[in-house]
Amino acid sequence: MNVENLHKEWIRLGERLSKNSLLLDSIWKKIEKKYTGKKRHYHIYSMLQLAEENKNQIRDMDILLFSIWFHDIIYNPSKQNNEEKSADYAKSIAEKFSLKKDQIKKLHQLILSTKSHQILVSKDNAYLLDFDLSILGQNWEIYQAYINNIRKEYSI
Repeated sequence: MNVENLHKEWIRLGERLSKNSLLLDSIWKKIEKKYTGKKRHYHIYSMLQLAEENKNQIRDMDILLFSIWFHDIIYNPSKQNNEEKSADYAKSIAEKFSLKKDQIKKLHQLILSTKSHQILVSKDNAYLLDFDLSILGQNWEIYQAYINNIRKEYSI
């Protein structure tokens, strides 16, 4: 999936939660900047694909997708609080959409759960964690490429 397709996926999700196209484009620019930097080598593509493949099992697809988009939005390899910062950032963005308070709370908890990979919320949480760790079940060539990308991120 290329950046153009990712953009379409973001807009498709965003339009279900807001009719404000300026807001959606503004957030997309932030997402694109965060995930396409020189040292950002991410698995967001595969997580979105896995969500689609398992959509009939997901209870709150929009919140799960939102958590995928924002679970690693703040990332500094030398810091230990990336998940907390990502969760707070996602919450601040989610508050601009037509989401209920309990959905925003769930979103925050879903993202926090990716730090310890322990289920904090629901069955959807189990799916998110499985998607996040799905690289571990890939064939050797895909996993090797992932390892190489991680090494690039931690080149410091």
